[in-house]
Amino acid sequence: MTLNFKEWEKLNEANVFDKIKDWFSSNFGGSIGKLDGLLYDYKNAELEFVDEWEEILVEIDKLELEKGQAKNDPAEVKKAERYIQRNNQVLVNSKKAHAKKIDSLMVKVKQLIGDSRKLQNYWEMNKSKIDAEVAEEMYKRSKDLADTSTSRELYNTYKNAVLKAKERDIEFRDQYGDLIRREGKREIPKIKNAAQSTEASVDLYGSMSLSDFTKAVSDLTSAQAKSLVSELTKARNELYVQMDLERDALNAEIASKTGSGSTREDAAKKIKEIREKYMEKIRDLRSKITITRKYA
Repeated sequence: MTLNFKEWEKLNEANVFDKIKDWFSSNFGGSIGKLDGLLYDYKNAELEFVDEWEEILVEIDKLELEKGQAKNDPAEVKKAERYIQRNNQVLVNSKKAHAKKIDSLMVKVKQLIGDSRKLQNYWEMNKSKIDAEVAEEMYKRSKDLADTSTSRELYNTYKNAVLKAKERDIEFRDQYGDLIRREGKREIPKIKNAAQSTEASVDLYGSMSLSDFTKAVSDLTSAQAKSLVSELTKARNELYVQMDLERDALNAEIASKTGSGSTREDAAKKIKEIREKYMEKIRDLRSKITITRKYA
């Protein structure tokens, strides 16, 4: 059974989340961009742990099989048990290191959110979705293990995580979708001077929808527009660099492994995901650069 977010998202008002995020971006500026960055770091940390967890469990699975096959050889049984024990300890240490990493990230989240209940709601709603995605990934991988008890336990974890994410998603959209309807048309923030454009462009204007961005830059002077074009271009170039670094790291990791075509297929899939992740942001910045150049 596979649960996902697509079905219930279709039940919500069309584009309501985009409208809500625009509202958050206009009211909280760079804080939303920073929270999105921390959400990205959180998901990466969780998936990195899932990779470690899977690697260790696969090794334990193999050792359990070897132990069963060597039941008439006490020495081999003892050897397998010792390796199993060692891997179990590695798993314990991995969990501790992961928990420490997440705790450190959560300190940054709490400092950024402060006393803002709205930012807390934004974080918790998005985090719950990540938790559900990670739980799904662990459940899928556990189905390849010989020990079916792990899969059964993780399915319950997965199901509960998805249901919780669904509840948080609906609550969030109901609460802030209604808030947007009550407020009606909101004022689009304007750049007051060239210095402000340099400081706020990526955090604030980079998070706007294209329609809101067009309205926001319409009153810019030529100097302000040129400054903003420079900042947006720099942000776009940085995304290209980050995308290349991520792809190079993945290619290096794959090259260091020996194995079947499945490894290459996985690499191709991951490279495609990396490109899609960055190109969405890059295309958005390209459009905004083009719009801003009209006023430069």
